[in-house]
Amino acid sequence: MNPQLDHFFQNAKQWKREMEELREIVLNCNLNEEEKWGVPCYTFSKGNILIIHGFKEYCALNFFKGALLQDAERTTWTYENGVITTISGTANVLNTVV
Repeated sequence: MNPQLDHFFQNAKQWKREMEELREIVLNCNLNEEEKWGVPCYTFSKGNILIIHGFKEYCALNFFKGALLQDAERTTWTYENGVITTISGTANVLNTVV
């Protein structure tokens, strides 16, 4: 956990609890937490894996190589070179990420 990113989660106006839970799940995957583009970015071996974003109607995990993920249940939306996985509520976090 990178304490320099605590402000991002503490100051979130929406999706605070959901993004904190996503942070905990992602950190349990042994990824490094850095700040890039003003948001938490999670890396492995110096490569970007995903970022956490909060939007008006949902929060999201944006996977940099998301197009390579298998998505049999169609829980992700693909755009350009990444995938946004939408989180619409706290109960949805574990079902979507795990």
